[in-house]
Amino acid sequence: MVPGQPSRQVYTHFGLEVYQSLPVRGVWRLQTPRGDKCLKRSQLPYVDILFAYHAIEHLHRHGFDRVPRFQPTITGKPFLQLNGTCYILSDWIEGQECDYTRPEDLARATWTLAELHLAAHGFQPPLNCADKMRWGQWPSIFRHRRQELLYFRHRIESGLDRSPTGRYYHKHLPHFLSQSNIALALLAGSRYQSLVKVEQKQQLFCHHDFAHHNVLLTPGGRTYVVDFDYAICDLRLHDVGSLIIRALKLNDWDYRVADFVLATYNQVYPLPVEALPVMLAFFYFPQDFWQVGVWLYLEQVTWPNRAVERKLERTIRMEKKRIRFLQHFAGLVGRNTSNIVEH
Repeated sequence: MVPGQPSRQVYTHFGLEVYQSLPVRGVWRLQTPRGDKCLKRSQLPYVDILFAYHAIEHLHRHGFDRVPRFQPTITGKPFLQLNGTCYILSDWIEGQECDYTRPEDLARATWTLAELHLAAHGFQPPLNCADKMRWGQWPSIFRHRRQELLYFRHRIESGLDRSPTGRYYHKHLPHFLSQSNIALALLAGSRYQSLVKVEQKQQLFCHHDFAHHNVLLTPGGRTYVVDFDYAICDLRLHDVGSLIIRALKLNDWDYRVADFVLATYNQVYPLPVEALPVMLAFFYFPQDFWQVGVWLYLEQVTWPNRAVERKLERTIRMEKKRIRFLQHFAGLVGRNTSNIVEH
């Protein structure tokens, strides 16, 4: 939901004369004499916005211009800080959100992601962005989230959650804990750290939120990427794997979708063979089930909350199809995982 109308003070800082402002997709579309603009209000820390600004500027310097650039304030600052809030101004991109259920849209998104990763080489992040440096952290992240799954189990078994949703969550916890163990074993047996050394030396970054609504298709046939707020320095596998999972969920976990994305990505920026076992570990970790637990037991969402309940129900309902996909992908990886992966 878009907050209240931006103040005239914000427009003044950007030197804008605004005829009309319209809320669209969580931002404001401003009609101005300089053309339509996008104004975004963000509560993220200053360093996160600064990192996004530098990432976008890097892409433009390296020939990837399908990202709207920040437009400076009248004092030359890349974005506005006002009363604890950041405001980001850019050109408005007239386009439709990508549809990951359409092969032609998914292909365009995948090509664009690969081209973005190629242009990301040699990125020099700004100072004081340690939280954005995620090199080599997957094992510790997986272990930490596994510990949180155990904590969720403790909350339920100790009687702190006696709700029907809690009992339903607890019923399926053993299966998903097993999935987290498999993910950790696969990661430990892979060449994850070798891949990290290579891409860290190449100084790559990933978008980290390559959702369909952040990929815009213009009438002129161009594909734009927006919203770099969550960009991080990490393996490009993070983006590729996340794109595959998003597309699988929208396509009934049809393994052919994953094959299509990999084949399309590899046409532009081939992944090394040793990346596949790492990706399998990424797929195995039960991210959605863990996320529901975070909402229930760490963020303690207000009840009743049907959105969380539906997320849990959908996750359980789709698990058999997800397992079939994992078995298919394990077959792509090869026999060296056969003693770890469930069949």
